[in-house]
Amino acid sequence: MDEKKLNNCFKNEITMNDYTLREILLGIWTYKAVRNKMPVIIYLLAVIVPMIYAFVTGKQEYMLLAGIIFLAGLVCLLVYAVVVARSGAKKREKLIRDTLEKYGDGAILSINFGENIRYCFNNIEKTINYDDIEKIIEIDMYLILRLKNDVSLPVWKVGFTEGKWDDFIPYIKQKIKKQS
Repeated sequence: MDEKKLNNCFKNEITMNDYTLREILLGIWTYKAVRNKMPVIIYLLAVIVPMIYAFVTGKQEYMLLAGIIFLAGLVCLLVYAVVVARSGAKKREKLIRDTLEKYGDGAILSINFGENIRYCFNNIEKTINYDDIEKIIEIDMYLILRLKNDVSLPVWKVGFTEGKWDDFIPYIKQKIKKQS
């Protein structure tokens, strides 16, 4: 095996433009929003506890209270969802605007995976180790490598110029396990 193959098992490239940034950021936001179940859990507890108390004690006024909490809580839950969605949309738009202003439309993100991870974005090169990966998030067309320094590296499923997506997933999981 030649030296290049040993150092770069996989290479992925993405053109970062408005569409790509929107797709990645919306995918990350959706992933996080779906995983945040605390508001729903609180809502269900607030409704179920008075119902159980009403059944146990036979006090029907608690059943009425549960109905009122159900309706009020449902309204609050919907308002919360709208506020969170709008806030997330504003943050995404600002990040997209700032990124495009700073790097321009069509900057290339190139990521090389070998003994370590080397990435280059708009002539800025960095090298990191696999133990710098804090979390892996899989969304529709991307695998997001969330780093400990709060940087997110998107790996595009069809952006491989060396290696293949189907071989990359077991490779990255093995590399991360070795570092743990």
